[in-house]
Amino acid sequence: IILLSPEQLESSGFRTVMNIKAFATRLCIMVVDEAHLIDLWGLSIRPSYKKIGWIRSRARRHVPMFAVTATLQKK
Repeated sequence: IILLSPEQLESSGFRTVMNIKAFATRLCIMVVDEAHLIDLWGLSIRPSYKKIGWIRSRARRHVPMFAVTATLQKK
């Protein structure tokens, strides 16, 4: 398990790891917590959420991505 904040997705260290084939082949799931924040204010207050797509584009096609939240509003 590797747990990162959205800001860490932009680090040179993480980008280096994502380019290592041995790491990429072992990646089996990606999870985004607090997913409700992405739509409500994530892209304006935490622009690092935009980097999630960068990671997704480098993962193997069959690696699932889950978005979870405990406070999703009805709307």
